[in-house]
Amino acid sequence: MDVLEAIRNRASVRAYTGEPLTKAEIDTLLHAGLHAPSSGNLLHYSVIKVTDQTMKDTLCRICFEQPFIKSAPLVLVFNADQNRNRKWVEQFGGHFHFDGPAYLGKGFCDALIAAQNIVIAAEGLGLGSVYVGSVLNRARDVRQALNYPRYVVPVVLLAIGRPKKRPKVSPRLPLRSIVHEESYQDFSAEDIQNIYREKEAAWQGQNPSGLTGRNGARANSDSEYFTMVRYHQTSIREADREFAAAVREAGFLV
Repeated sequence: MDVLEAIRNRASVRAYTGEPLTKAEIDTLLHAGLHAPSSGNLLHYSVIKVTDQTMKDTLCRICFEQPFIKSAPLVLVFNADQNRNRKWVEQFGGHFHFDGPAYLGKGFCDALIAAQNIVIAAEGLGLGSVYVGSVLNRARDVRQALNYPRYVVPVVLLAIGRPKKRPKVSPRLPLRSIVHEESYQDFSAEDIQNIYREKEAAWQGQNPSGLTGRNGARANSDSEYFTMVRYHQTSIREADREFAAAVREAGFLV
């Protein structure tokens, strides 16, 4: 499959056939990640490969019981990781000072770039994948379950398998919503209206009478749904506290 075709056709796959991946397929995916760009070529990240069913069940429980985590034949957990670099520089006479927010951020960037390389490689092999960001919400539990040392925090989980069926590609906002010419051009109320018109209209078409979430909040727009029902303030602030505690627990100076 052409690389641009793989990028355009990629969609999140949450249902798998259950057929295991071959060693050659897994090795191809992992090498695709290894060849991703990295800050200073220092690889400020690590990947935990999980195929054991018990551990997949544990990660599924930690990540709010999303069933495709336990049904995917391959689960990869990407981490911002300065543990290996710390041991390297100290053993060979260097000085470790990669424990601040800047290099935590570089670890996030390296991990996500590697993850996306693997996503596109999976698409090219006819496999499907889905990102799971809730490892951030439960970062301390993930660290404990996967036996992380200091200076390692989870960034994202990737479930990979053979799709039962290919889902439709989700619609995107227009390009002008993310691309700014030469410098940042802030949005007027009219700009926001134009950018989100189709997205809001689609939501209204699916929920003409609005929607009440399990938390009791009522949404009458897609904006209200995402910020008051799906990702309501209480859950977001809880995730903030959890991740901040995990980062401090891992030894980063933030």
